[in-house]
Amino acid sequence: MERASQLNLELLAIYSEVIGDVEPIQERDEMAEALRHIEREEADYLLVTNSNRITRSQLGLLLFEEAILKPLGAKVFVCNEANFTLKLPK
Repeated sequence: MERASQLNLELLAIYSEVIGDVEPIQERDEMAEALRHIEREEADYLLVTNSNRITRSQLGLLLFEEAILKPLGAKVFVCNEANFTLKLPK
């Protein structure tokens, strides 16, 4: 997978440490914040990274992508590397 710095895409990055809980991903505070940024910035991608190397299906991202992001016209780019410097747009 390409490193985020090499992608010529508009990336909206969020770092999520909340893994393994029972709260649906779309109801987590950090996901709600990401959605606000996606809507405001009209970002094409949401970058989700996790240091625990959790897979896309374990994160529930497939459901999140289908139910939430696709209607907004956004996509999910998942990276399991934890060595990114992630900043949200101001």
